[in-house]
Amino acid sequence: MSQYCSVFSLCFAAMAAMCSVACLSIAFSTDNWQHISVDRAFLRAQLPLQEDHRLLKHFEEDFEYFDRVQGMFRVCFPHEEKPPYSDLYLNPVEEWCANIDYYVKLLEYGLLPARLTSHAETWFHLARSSIAAFCLYFMWMGIGCVTGLLGCWKASGDHLISTAIVLLLASMSGGAGMGLWHWAKFYELEKVHDERLGFFLSWPEILQDATAFTLGWSYIIAWIGVGLSMIASVLFMGSAVCFKIEFRELEQREMMLRLQMAYPTHSILKQPNGSCSIPPTPLSRRSSMYSQHYFPVGYPIQDDILNDTRTLQYKNVVKELEDSKV
Repeated sequence: MSQYCSVFSLCFAAMAAMCSVACLSIAFSTDNWQHISVDRAFLRAQLPLQEDHRLLKHFEEDFEYFDRVQGMFRVCFPHEEKPPYSDLYLNPVEEWCANIDYYVKLLEYGLLPARLTSHAETWFHLARSSIAAFCLYFMWMGIGCVTGLLGCWKASGDHLISTAIVLLLASMSGGAGMGLWHWAKFYELEKVHDERLGFFLSWPEILQDATAFTLGWSYIIAWIGVGLSMIASVLFMGSAVCFKIEFRELEQREMMLRLQMAYPTHSILKQPNGSCSIPPTPLSRRSSMYSQHYFPVGYPIQDDILNDTRTLQYKNVVKELEDSKV
């Protein structure tokens, strides 16, 4: 495995985690999750023909008859036409907006608004749970940033594994938030009939026909952020595995070096990269051996090594011994 595996995977994991947080932050700050388009020209031509003349008044006052952008926390009117509400305010991009009322104050007592159907109560639980899931996402991402910094600082595979698990929990929380948001929208469009909440099924049929729903770009960015958090979790896990493999290879190299230093005359040792090395053999002191004239059996002796005088004396002794035998 490449020695740069842990470095590259860790860099890409950190970038994916930061981009994930940035995407979810942008999605929440812009709050452009769903576009609701109303064909006001069609309604202006058809409403006078309706039997219920109160619809003309609703056409000028109720927000359901205006083009709008709905998010997690507010409803904004991007065009010049807007309902005559006193609680409208300008957002940072100069659009008139009104906050969505989730009756959060009632949560202190564990209550829901009075006189709601079971489907409406379910919608409240789903919408509130969606926001809570996204809050959990940001909490897990904050914890993951701390554990990730510790893992990078200490080069610890265990810290990086913890970071991967935390980011996985963050990704699951973000995905749960998106799923709960879709579930709440399903109840809003298909289940809830309460006129108090003013959802789709409580509108006049002519208004339902003139209204179209499309997804906003903040919704797309939110899904990108959730996906990036999942990718960051996988990359952090991969970097932890690379760290452990690299540390194991480093320990093997150190062990081989210690063996070579402790047993220099040992047999050929195999290196981690697959090559072989022969330990250096100690140099023989030829000068001292030759000075004492100690040679092993069969050792080739050159004529110029021994002294010529001693050679002649040795030959004379051998000749005298042979003559004495005769």
